[in-house]
Order: sequence, then structure tokens, then C-alpha cells
Amino acid sequence: MLTGGVHLLIDGQLSQPLSMTRLSSFLRHFPAYIHMHRFTDPMVYSVLGGCAGIVGIAESHIAIHVTGDLVWVDVFSCKDFDTERAAAAIQCLLRMSLCHTRVLARPMQEGGLTLNPSPYPRQYEPASMAQ
Repeated sequence: MLTGGVHLLIDGQLSQPLSMTRLSSFLRHFPAYIHMHRFTDPMVYSVLGGCAGIVGIAESHIAIHVTGDLVWVDVFSCKDFDTERAAAAIQCLLRMSLCHTRVLARPMQEGGLTLNPSPYPRQYEPASMAQ
């Protein structure tokens, strides 16, 4: 089996508030730390009593959502990366006091993706996407 990508998911509790400025700075600099290539500026928003941010990387994306002292981090890459090193840096840089980390591999088989038939018939496709 080949890997189709790595998905690093971290749910945590912050030991101190995460400002939008610090979140933006993290998203701007972290991709280089894990040897990825940022192609967008970070987009950071104030949402639902917290903040959220995302940055596009050539290999996929990094997204973070914060509500109060809770934080959810999502790093996906179609290229393998050192998930233990990345998780340790995220926990340190975002100042997490507690966290739960998961790493998911997106499997592929020789010759392409292993896909199942979609449960959604084409009749549900929005007209704007049908062309």
C-alpha cells in the first residue's frame, strides 16, 4: 500500500489565550518548519467567540480553530512529513497544556486511489457545477 497523504489532527487546551496575531504568525512560519511550501498568506478570522485560521500549502493545508481555551489543529499533506516533530512544535508554539494527537494515513493502492461508488446520484449535483 502507498500513502496518499498524512493527516495530523491535534485537539488541545491552551495554557494561555491565542491572539489572532500569534495565530497568523504561526500559520505564516510553520509550513517551512515542516518543509512545506506556503502559497497563500494566512487567513485569520474572529469567529464564534474565538478565532480560526487557514493557510494553503502546495502540499495541501493547515487549519486551526480556537474557542476559549480549546484548540483544534488540522495539518494535511499529500507529502509525508515528520508528524512527531510537527506535533511537538505545534504543542509548544501554541502553548497547549493538554492535547490529544492522531495521525491518519490516506491509503492508496498501486495504480491509483481505491474508490467506492458515491452514495449521491448526479441528480443532486448543483446546476452551476454540471457543466
